[in-house]
Amino acid sequence: MHEIVFIHGMGNGVLRKEIHRQLSRNKDIKFFEDARKEKFGFGATLVRLK
Repeated sequence: MHEIVFIHGMGNGVLRKEIHRQLSRNKDIKFFEDARKEKFGFGATLVRLK
């Protein structure tokens, strides 16, 4: 598995911020970014693993 998509919804951004905070601390993460809205809609984060 090389990619994971977290579906966190839009809301007020609290869950997105926490997910991004935790991902930024993990050395096994190559990068993460907002997922393509065409594929997942708004409110998703794409994570690429090392």
